[in-house]
Amino acid sequence: ALKSLALLRANKAEEAIQLCDEILASKPTDDTVLGIMQHVLKHLDRTPEITAMFEDAFKKQPGNEELGAQTFMSHIRVGSWKNAQIIALKLFKSFKLPKYLFWSIMSAVLQAQNAGGVNPGMTDNAPILLNLALRMIDNSPIPSYYSPDHFYLHLTILKTLDKLDEAYELIQSERGKRLCETSLVVDELRREIFLAKGACKEEAVLCGERLSKKGDRNWITFLSLIDSTFDVIKLNESQSKCETDSVAPATDSEGAGPPPSDAKSTPTSTEGNGEVDPELTPKPTPHPELPLEPQALIDGLRELFERLAKEDGLKERGGHLASLQLEKRVRIREEGQGKSVSDTLLSLIKQYFNNFSDKTCCFEDLKPYVASLQEGELTSWLGYLKEQADARDPSTPKGLARSINVFKLQRFSSTSGRTEADEQNDAALYLKTYFEALPVGKDLSDTDLQPADDLAILAANALVSAWVITRMNNMSYIGGRLELRKTAHHRERNLSSPSTRSAGVCIIQEQAKLPVPRLGSSNLSSSCCQRPGSFSLPYHGCQA
Repeated sequence: ALKSLALLRANKAEEAIQLCDEILASKPTDDTVLGIMQHVLKHLDRTPEITAMFEDAFKKQPGNEELGAQTFMSHIRVGSWKNAQIIALKLFKSFKLPKYLFWSIMSAVLQAQNAGGVNPGMTDNAPILLNLALRMIDNSPIPSYYSPDHFYLHLTILKTLDKLDEAYELIQSERGKRLCETSLVVDELRREIFLAKGACKEEAVLCGERLSKKGDRNWITFLSLIDSTFDVIKLNESQSKCETDSVAPATDSEGAGPPPSDAKSTPTSTEGNGEVDPELTPKPTPHPELPLEPQALIDGLRELFERLAKEDGLKERGGHLASLQLEKRVRIREEGQGKSVSDTLLSLIKQYFNNFSDKTCCFEDLKPYVASLQEGELTSWLGYLKEQADARDPSTPKGLARSINVFKLQRFSSTSGRTEADEQNDAALYLKTYFEALPVGKDLSDTDLQPADDLAILAANALVSAWVITRMNNMSYIGGRLELRKTAHHRERNLSSPSTRSAGVCIIQEQAKLPVPRLGSSNLSSSCCQRPGSFSLPYHGCQA
């Protein structure tokens, strides 16, 4: 086996293949030989033979637990879920370890999902496989709640089989609640089951308690609270509409329908068989901790998020972002109803910018909310950013981060037609600010990125945008490239320390070397556009 590996490393593939065939024909069982052969066959792209090799070894030594586990793993690598399930079940019967039973259960679930197949998705025999997996979980020597992974698998099967009531009971148990509090993936699945079951009121109350009483600041919890609250609003509105429709016939005339008291006295059975008509079953009463009026629910969320933001200050962004997300959802709802929207969202955006503009994440945080502003609000927002740009001070780390966020938001928010001259003016401004900010990173180590690198990327992106706007045939673009070359030489001459040689100056120098016909298809353009493409104007279709 070692010789075949050495021959393979020496690029003597034919001799290695011949030696491998001889070793496989002998059906080895030694762990060392099997491990070496696994590496050799993997390099030769003969993965199915690895599975066959381990299967033959396990058949010779059925009591070897390690060989059985290796055989199972080899089937998993090639996506042979059925054989993996059989091997895992055999290991469980031989060694009585619960983990092997759950290996078999997971293999059955993967087989039902056709995971890794040409057409992934539920197969025709998925219900049979999933019910088999559920039965194995019920007969397991240890309950599923002993492990978060096992509990997640159990809930996944129940959810897939649409047994939401059973899943809900498991989640509401004491151990289930504890697992949901300690495991994010289990809690995410719990949230999906709650919403699929229609328990949006319970979800809203639970998320509210976690945020207000338990100090939870997970962003997913904020989103779930907002989503479930709006689901409660829809549910209340639909129930009110159903009650109005059911009462309306009684007001037509005498004999047009039974009086309301008769209609609500007892549920009507269907065809005398004793089964209660689900349509006539009384709806569950709303959760006592939640009001019925939509505005009261929304105002309650506003008060909660404002209080959390005030308590957390600038240490946590969750409460501030949640207020933005809530106003965005309110705006979508009001626009759908044909109502006029308020300027609350714009005020919150400005407030968030004032609080967190010195953080590099500010731009990414505000992008989805700036995109929701109307045309008049965008004009006001751009005027505000213009004031911030005029007062920029990139001589400090916080001032530099604030300047970069201002420039990014300006490009992202711009909706008017842009010209080549506008883009070149922006590029000159970005380069000017870039060199003003270079001293901020003069004491960094050789491996650190310069804080001002984003400004150089912005400058290159502005020139690429100008080039695209002019349909790549305007020779005035050469002027911008020459300016980049001159500033790059100035940068290299005055700041020769290795710690200040940043990615930004490399972008400038490489772009200056490229001829115009090659600029569009260069790797540099791709690298420039991948990161700042979100604030590239032609990327958003804002061409002149």
